[in-house]
Amino acid sequence: MLNPVNTMKRTVKWGLIAHTTAMFLLLTVPAAIGLALLSNEYINNRDFPGNDTSPPGPLGIPSPNVLVVLYNLGFPLSQWLADGLLVSCIPNSVY
Repeated sequence: MLNPVNTMKRTVKWGLIAHTTAMFLLLTVPAAIGLALLSNEYINNRDFPGNDTSPPGPLGIPSPNVLVVLYNLGFPLSQWLADGLLVSCIPNSVY
């Protein structure tokens, strides 16, 4: 992306680089959050005894709400950005 294919213009498409970076982060951050939540549930809290509202075992531990929201928003936002890239003019401007 930093070495343009079209040698006549010799310009770097910073919008495409920002878009690609945003898509990468929106997929990487939820994957890391998911792995952190799984390791917290199955390693740190494997002996959770349970209570009135939660079952016993690793899945009974309530997860932090902020992490769950970030996890649930990351993948749909990345898909939205990918769909927007397909219908935009950015791929057509290379030729």
